[in-house]
This record gives sequence, structure tokens and C-alpha cells, in this order.
Amino acid sequence: NIFNSFWSKIDEKLEGIYKVYTSFDGAYNIINPNILIDNNSEYLIDKYEFISMTSLRDFIALMETNHNKPSINLDKKELINNELTFFGNPDFNKINYNINLRKTELTKLNKEDNYRGAIDTVWNNLPATAIEIKSITKLFASDKNNVKTFMNSEASKKNLFNVQSPYLLHIATHGFFKPNTELSANSINSQIYRNGRNPLLNSGLVFSGANSFMKALKDDLNKIENFEDDGILTALQAMNLNLSNTELVVLSECETGLGEISNGEGIYGLQRAFKFAGAKNILMSLWNIDDEDTKEFMIKFYSNLIKEQNISKALRETTLYFKNSTKKNSIYNHPKFWGSFVLTSSGK
Repeated sequence: NIFNSFWSKIDEKLEGIYKVYTSFDGAYNIINPNILIDNNSEYLIDKYEFISMTSLRDFIALMETNHNKPSINLDKKELINNELTFFGNPDFNKINYNINLRKTELTKLNKEDNYRGAIDTVWNNLPATAIEIKSITKLFASDKNNVKTFMNSEASKKNLFNVQSPYLLHIATHGFFKPNTELSANSINSQIYRNGRNPLLNSGLVFSGANSFMKALKDDLNKIENFEDDGILTALQAMNLNLSNTELVVLSECETGLGEISNGEGIYGLQRAFKFAGAKNILMSLWNIDDEDTKEFMIKFYSNLIKEQNISKALRETTLYFKNSTKKNSIYNHPKFWGSFVLTSSGK
């Protein structure tokens, strides 16, 4: 019983308390406490409002910002007047490089450091992300809004790096995470990891051109030179994004909340990378969710966000909306769906 193993002792200390601020370590980083069921067969989301913080320092900063009343709010004027940037429905088969150049040395591409865990992967198109972004941007329809969308071939890693600290950044694509334990003991990459490989290379996001680039690498490693954009953003690379004034990053893809866990050091993955880049709040997922179902969740989340202007409350109301769904034979009221997305805040 996960509740008894991870939460029952904590639960005993929370009598009479509703709002719970957490700063997790170890295995707690990959558990959404909302989906735990107590010994009275009650989901914890029905008992508590959880707000995840990176550290206690962040909690203190959030309290000071909100005059000892910690909350995670978006400023309505800022939401209306500042840049809102959306990436989605990438063209994974776009060719972003020249394959008709002379052969180059393998080391020039730095392949072993950037593409482990993805060489044999083919990413399928995500048509629901296009509907997702079009539906969400309609919610922000206003002449004052500076809404930028990057779709299809424009949903590229190169364009993401050209984005300069939008107020809100939404990315709807494939995410990947391959823990070190999945590597073959005899694989080259496993040996590299043991020799000091950065765990931030184990997770990332996929953008336009990724399939064609990976195919070219597999077909002839000496074939590509001077490629413009490989389409694969590792967590390590994401740390170099400029998000210093970004209030909210939404990673609308699978397993974006995962990473290598180091006790006492937190989790090494996209969460750490986007926070290092400056993002104050990050909405991400802990496991795989269907493309169409994610679209429905995100549209509802943004509807609540515009209404509430409180990120944590908007996520909670969205989660409860689907949890309590009365739709017959619906996956929405199963915790595998509504429990996937989690919010973490740095309180900057």
C-alpha cells in the first residue's frame, strides 16, 4: 500500500490542515500525493490542497512576495499585455540539414553526448496538439495579447532558443526519459554514464526535424555536416534557454516531470533545467498520457487559469473536474489520467 509506505505517518500530523506545501526528495519526486488513497478509501486530493515547492527557501520567498499569504498567482495585466508563446504539432520528418556534403568525423557531431536513448526512436505526429494550441490561444483572443505560435516546421528547437523570456511558455510535443537502469550493462552509453555522463542528457523534448535527423544518423553516421537543427532538446541544453521573466512553463507532453533521482540533490531532468533557465512555475507530467486526452486536460486548465489567475487553484479545479467526471466509460475519472500532471514552483 503506497499510502502506508509513503504518507500515513505524515497524514497523522495534518489533522485540521487543508493546504499543504511540499518540498520532496528521493522517490517522493515521482509521486503525486493527490492520487494516494488513505485507509478510509479517500483520495488525498479530496482532503488537501498540495502545492509543490523546489525548496523551503522558495516557500519563504513566496510568503514574502505575497505578504505572508503564500499563493501562486498570475497577474491579469501581465497575462494580457505580455508575450504568450506556444509550440506544438512539430513536423518531426522535416529535413533540417544538408546530406550532400563531404564526410565528416564522427566526433564533430558529438553524438554520444547528445542522442543516447533516441537513436532507434521514431516519433509519431501529434495532431491533437494543433487543436490544443488553437483552442487555448482563442481563450486569449485580444488585440492587446502578444500571442506567438510555432507549429509544424516552425516548432523547432532553433526557434525555441530564439524566444526571449515570454510571460507564459507552452510546449506540446513528445517528451522522453530513459533512466540509466534501462541501459545495457555492455552498451557504450552505459559506460559513458558510469564514467561521469551528465544525467541531464537522459531526458528532453522533441521538435521538428527529429525523425529525419535520427534516420540519417542511423543510416550513415558520416553523412551529415553543418546541420541546422537536430530537433532534440536535452534537459542539459534547456538550461541555456532565456526564461528569466517567465512566470509559467507548461510541458504538455509525457514524463516531463521525470529524471535521475539523487537523494539530497533532487531530480535531474527537465524540471531542474527549466527552473535553472529562470521559469518560476512549471506544469509537467509524471507518466504517459494519450495525445487526445492531454488536449482536453490542457484546454480545461487554461479556461480555469484565465478565470482564477491562480496556477495552483486552476490545476486543482481541472484535476477535480476530470476526477469527478460522470461520463460513462470515461478514462477521465481514472487517476492514471487526472493524476499525471503536477505543478512545481520556485517562488521567485
